[in-house]
Amino acid sequence: MLKVYCDFNDWTEDERYWLLRYRGRPLSEAAEALGLKHLDPIVLSDDDCMLEVDAVLLLDQVEPDHFVGTQLCARPDWSTRRDTPFTDDWQDGLDVRTDDLSGDKTRALLALHLAGMHANSPPDHVRALDLTGLQAPNVTVFTAWRGEDIAGIGALKDLGNGTAELKSMRTHPDHLRTGVAAHMLRHIVSNAAFHGYSRLSLETGSGPAFDPALALYRRRGFVDGEAFSDYERSAFNQFLHLEL
Repeated sequence: MLKVYCDFNDWTEDERYWLLRYRGRPLSEAAEALGLKHLDPIVLSDDDCMLEVDAVLLLDQVEPDHFVGTQLCARPDWSTRRDTPFTDDWQDGLDVRTDDLSGDKTRALLALHLAGMHANSPPDHVRALDLTGLQAPNVTVFTAWRGEDIAGIGALKDLGNGTAELKSMRTHPDHLRTGVAAHMLRHIVSNAAFHGYSRLSLETGSGPAFDPALALYRRRGFVDGEAFSDYERSAFNQFLHLEL
């Protein structure tokens, strides 16, 4: 069924939902091209609430105070409610996937990431995971795609104590400053919360090469803290944590 996005905090007294969106635009703008009809089955999804529910599409003007002309709204069947991991892929054309690291484009971006880590870190302070490390059973790798182009990579490592570690965050040079890193971070944070981790931590370096990523992490709520797992503090590395 067609998945559309709505805000489950926006509803009428008879539990009809409006302001439906499809790929970041009002669903009404795509209705004709999609061939939508009255009472068509759809799926309503709310990223903030992290749930989805089956619904039927209603093509009628049920709320004159809110609707101008013919509008789309939907009535959900709450018996079908399902919890879902966060995804906002519809917002900026990104498709985030779980990646098995078999593809050439993924491996090339990983090689670029490792080269950058070695170029900007003291020789004995590179803790980035290589291909073998990312293929460990306690690591989940995500890649972000725009069409056929890989835009970014990130990973979530299960530390085995109810906490997880953020790893291997890298945006492809062709997609810098287009929101890829923020998108990937939101995806991984929400995935970690959905799977019940109590804290998400990361280790990173110091210096100008690391400043943009550090600013992003801190905007998302990560705070400086102590070393974790098998890391040891040094003058170069630093540790950030986010309570989930």
